[in-house]
Amino acid sequence: MIGILLLIFGLQFAFVGTTPINIWPEMFFFPWLVSKGLTPYVDFFDHHGFLLSYIVAPLLVDKTLLLVKMFFILIQVCNTTLIVLILSKYKKTFIVFLGGVLFVLLQNFYVENNFWHETVITTFLLSGYFFSTRNRLLLASSALALASGIRPTAAIFSFALAFQKRSVIPIFTLLTFWFFAITFLFGLNSISILKTALFDYNRFLLEQFSSNHIANEKILLLGLGILISGLYIAVRQKVSSRFFVLLCWFLLTFVFLGLGYERTHMIPTVSFWVLLVISIFQKIHGYPRILYGALIGATVLL
Repeated sequence: MIGILLLIFGLQFAFVGTTPINIWPEMFFFPWLVSKGLTPYVDFFDHHGFLLSYIVAPLLVDKTLLLVKMFFILIQVCNTTLIVLILSKYKKTFIVFLGGVLFVLLQNFYVENNFWHETVITTFLLSGYFFSTRNRLLLASSALALASGIRPTAAIFSFALAFQKRSVIPIFTLLTFWFFAITFLFGLNSISILKTALFDYNRFLLEQFSSNHIANEKILLLGLGILISGLYIAVRQKVSSRFFVLLCWFLLTFVFLGLGYERTHMIPTVSFWVLLVISIFQKIHGYPRILYGALIGATVLL
């Protein structure tokens, strides 16, 4: 297994190390404002979540942004590690290797070393799913609450986990996180400002600039074809309820695509797509597995 992990991470570093890292202005300007003592929404406008600015702010002691780049690389490595850990439950080295390599290839294609919110959100979502499969409900709830601090729409995962586990812990954790954030960071008087920045303005963007344009239609259609055919196989194979839980998490990731197709927004969806298709692949055998594997390979080649 160690050799497999070295191959997977070696492939990842080969991509990361040979592709320039692009840090969008919001990824260092807003954290820089926070490092100067300004408060998001109150002292300057932002329509994203606040958490990433506070995470990145201490890294700006290095004016070359090297620490920010190292953080971004670490996040990508964490995402790959979480994929491998989730797939390790199948106890099949080949399945872990296939899933890990597939994720590394797709992560490189969709992220292209562009530091944006969804890459970090993916870390929290995968952590939440991983801990939920290990019955670590409080850790899973905490990870999902943190994801909502980067994009508030991620709060839907906390409600989904609460329904899945029949527990109020995920919702209580989410509400506690936002209560302390509003109380100690922004102040109770800032609720109307938060509503304007995080909800009203984003609704305006959704109404005015949402696009139905989909780039790389062949790749997307092929990916959907693989998923739909796999779901048919999965139903015929009478998969466990855990598979349908994973499917629900995958469908919820489309909440990040409100303004249309954008590669950097796709990484949460791609991550759970990999987990789904690998889950199906390990379930089938013989000729169907060969055909399904060929379809997955065609996606990577395209």
